[in-house]
Amino acid sequence: MLKFIKRLLLLSIVLLLAAGIWGYKNGMTTDNYQTFFSEIISPDQQKESQQKTEDLQTKKSSKSTTTAEVKKQRLSNQERQTLLENPFAELDAYARKVPASTTTEIESLARYLSQKATTDLEKARAIYIWITDNIRYDDDAFNSGNYPVYSAEYVLRNRKAVCEGYSNLFTALGTAMDLAVEQVVGYSKGYGYTPGTQLKESDHAWNIVKINGDWKIMDATWGSSHGENVNGKLVSKKQFDNYWFDVDPYEAIFNHFPEDAANAFVQPLITLDQYEQMPVIEKGYFELGFKGKETFLLVQENPNLVFPKTYHVETPIKLIAAPKFKELEMGTSYYFECYIPEGVKVAAISTNNEWTHFKKTAEIFTLNFMPKATGELKIVVQHEKSGKLFSTILAYTLVRNKTAI
Repeated sequence: MLKFIKRLLLLSIVLLLAAGIWGYKNGMTTDNYQTFFSEIISPDQQKESQQKTEDLQTKKSSKSTTTAEVKKQRLSNQERQTLLENPFAELDAYARKVPASTTTEIESLARYLSQKATTDLEKARAIYIWITDNIRYDDDAFNSGNYPVYSAEYVLRNRKAVCEGYSNLFTALGTAMDLAVEQVVGYSKGYGYTPGTQLKESDHAWNIVKINGDWKIMDATWGSSHGENVNGKLVSKKQFDNYWFDVDPYEAIFNHFPEDAANAFVQPLITLDQYEQMPVIEKGYFELGFKGKETFLLVQENPNLVFPKTYHVETPIKLIAAPKFKELEMGTSYYFECYIPEGVKVAAISTNNEWTHFKKTAEIFTLNFMPKATGELKIVVQHEKSGKLFSTILAYTLVRNKTAI
C-alpha cells in the first residue's frame, strides 16, 4: 500500500512538471494557468484557495490605503517651516514694544499698531499680541463676584479685565483699525467646568474678525494666561498662548459655544444640548496634529467617544499618524509616525515599564506597536532642549477588548 501511494505521488509530480513545460511552450498566462489547474483541483480546494487569495488581496489593499492616507498627511516644506518659525515674529516684536505714550487712548494705540500691519490678518495679530502681553486677568473681581464695567477705555487704563473686558478692548482697537470685528458671547468649558454640567448661563466672551471674507475666531483672554484653583480661589498665571489666535472653528467648538450658534462657523450647526454632551478635548490634541473637522463629525455620530490624554512639550511636534481614540486593543497593530525636528529619541512605554523605541529617519520617528498586555501606554520624547529627560506626548489605555460604545 505504501509503495502504491509513493508511485501515485511521483506520477502526480511528473504530470505537473509536464503540464508546466507544456504551458511554458504554449504561452500559458497567469489567468489560464489558474484555469488549467482548477480543472484538476476539487471544488472544496478551489474555494479554500480562492478565499486565501481574496484575504491576501484585501490585506494588501488595506495596507496600501493606509500608506496613502499617511502620505496625504505628511507635512509640506512650508508647514514644516511654519512649525519651526513664527511667521509673525517681526510684527510680534513690534507690538510688544509699543511706547507707553501711545497707549493712553484707543485711537493712538490703534494708529501705532497699524504702522507695521499691512493686511487685516496682521492687524488682528498686532491687537492680539498687544492685549495678551499687557492685560492681566482680574482675579480679585472673579473671586469676589464684584465686577466693574469693563469698557475698552477702562481696560486700557487699568490693564486688567475678565473676558468681557478683553473682548471689548479687542473690538474697539479692531474698529479703530478698520477691521470687521465683533464680540461673541457664549458658553465655555474652561476653568471650573465639570464634564456633564448643564450650562444655564453664558460665561465667556471672545471675538470674531472677518479676514478675506471669512470670519476668524480670536480669544485674547485664553491667549494671555491660564488659571489654577488654589485653596478654592482662581489664581491666573500670565502665559502667552498662540493657539487662540485664528483658531480652527472645528477645534474651538469643543470648548466655545456662542449664544448664536451661527457664530460657531461649523457644519452641521449644533444646539447647546449637543454641545453639553460633547467630550472636552484639550487644545493639545489638535496642536499635535489631529484634525478638528474630522473629530467634530465623529463626535456628532457618537458623543461618547473617548480620546487620548495629550501633554504640552517644549519642542515642535506634529503627528502624521497615530490612533485617534484612547483605547488600544491587545493583538491589534497600531502605526505611529511623527515629525519632531528637535527630537533625539521617541519611545512607547507600556505595562511593567517596557520600552519600545521608535525608528528614527532624519526628523521622522515611526513605530508599529501591538499591545501585549493591558494597562497604560505613554508616548514619550527626548529632545534637544530636554537633556536626558523624556517628556510625555500622549497617553492611551491598553485593553483586552475595546469598550462597546
